[in-house]
Formats: sequence, C-alpha cells, structure tokens
Amino acid sequence: FALRGRLRQTTPSVHAFLAVILSALAAAGVPPEATARLFADVAQAPLPGMAPSLDIFLFFTRAPEWLALRRQFANFLELPGVTELDEERVQAFAGYDGVVTLPDITALTPRTAAALAAVGDTSWGAAGELPGGGEIAPAAAAAISECAGLVALPHLHELSAESARALAKHEGIGLMLGGLTSLPAEVASALAETQSMQGLLVPDLETLDSEPLARRLSRQDNVFLPRVTDLGVPIAKALRGNEGGLLALPNLAEVSPELARELSDAGYYWLTLGGADKLTPEAAAILATHKGQLTLTGRL
Repeated sequence: FALRGRLRQTTPSVHAFLAVILSALAAAGVPPEATARLFADVAQAPLPGMAPSLDIFLFFTRAPEWLALRRQFANFLELPGVTELDEERVQAFAGYDGVVTLPDITALTPRTAAALAAVGDTSWGAAGELPGGGEIAPAAAAAISECAGLVALPHLHELSAESARALAKHEGIGLMLGGLTSLPAEVASALAETQSMQGLLVPDLETLDSEPLARRLSRQDNVFLPRVTDLGVPIAKALRGNEGGLLALPNLAEVSPELARELSDAGYYWLTLGGADKLTPEAAAILATHKGQLTLTGRL
C-alpha cells in the first residue's frame, strides 16, 4: 500500500492549534478562501458534541471538497484501489490511530471483514470506514462485528434484519450506519440490541418510530439525530433516562409543550432542538426549566 511513506508525512492533527492547521493548509496549496469556507461550514454544521469540531465535521462530511481535504490531516488515511484484504495486509495499518477509509471496497466479503477486525486493537481512536458499500451481507456483518474500533458504513441503502442482528453484537467503540433514512421495525429492534461501547449513530435517519431503539439510544453519551423532523411523545418518553449526555435534534420542525416537557426532563445536559420559529410561549417556558445547556435552531 505504500503506507510507510504516507504515515511518515508531517501532516498536522485536526486537534492541532489553529495557527498550525492554517499554516499547513497554506503550505499544501489550499486557497485561503477554501480554508475560510471550511471553518464556516464547521461552525454551521449540526454535529454531536458541545462545540463545533473540525475532527467530527470531517468524519461526517459528504462534500467531495472536504472529503478530499482529509488527506491534509494525520487523522485520516485513505487507501484507494484496495478491494480485498487479508490479515497480513491489514497489519500494515491496524495500529493507525485515526480513520482508515477504503473507498473501493464495494462488496465487503467475510474474509475482508474478518481481517478488518484488527483495526482498533491497539488504538482507541481507530475507525474503519467503508463508503463504497451500499449493503452488507449477514456473514460479513458478523465478521466485522468483531472489530475493536469504530465501524463506519456511511452510504448504506439497505440493511436486512439478519445483518442488523449481526452488527448489533459489535462490542468495539461504536457503529456508524449512514444512508438509512428509515428503519423497518424488525431492523430497528435488532439495532436496539447494539453492544458497542459508545453506541450507535444513524445520522441520516429521518424517522425515529421505534421505542426499543429510542431506549437504546438513551443509554449513549450522544444521541445525534440531525435529520429527524418530527418526534412523537411516546418516542420522547422512550428517550428519557439519560444521565447527563447530549441529545441533538436540530431539524425538528416543531416542539409542542408536551414534547418540551418530555425532553427537558429526559436527563440530558446538552439539548439541541429545532423549531425555534414555531415555539409557543408555553413550550418556551417549559424548555426554560431545562437544567443544562439548551440550544434552539431556527429563527426566534
């Protein structure tokens, strides 16, 4: 893979001081206006966490320009041209403390999935990202569930209940299943059994209508649902019980008084909700009782 030279490059960390990052991007020939747009996008993007983060933004971005810019940072390693892996080849990057992206693996075989299980064995910040896969077979899902790191499948267009049950056995850092705008009840119930340490991310989910899945999400530090526009009160009740984490629903169309009551008392410290432009005085008064950080998106 010609990895040794790539890993020796002196690219900055996304966590470096801003001056270091700006200097490195300029030295790499990134136009100043592009850098300005990057940080403007970071500041405006709905992201999990307390504050805008370049690290998290680059992980979640789908914009080709920013995906290409990942190569300027030591935390991202892209390996184009790789379509199949075995344990020996994975050892070349298994200890990489960052996101390893394999864009040309479009059909994840059990053999490659089993080899990727080594990612994260020695690095808490390791992730294996497979953006080329639109679906994952049950056997491959079972194999990759052994991965110790974060498993990211950002462009799924289908997930069977059998594959969901296999992925739910993952006990590594976490699962990121992108591309899924809705989940059949059986798939949602299977994912509700997810064993990952930091839980499950479904950033493209537009409808959360599974109480079992909502209860599973409520046990995480971060419940990040940036595309959900409507949330029923029963689902809000299922999201209760968190012990100080973050709940982000920045695109909610409206927060009724009943929904405000459930969410403000759900246990989250950081609460981000959309619907500021439709907020009634009654709902606003209820949200004002929230004991923690409250962010409302939309026009007040």
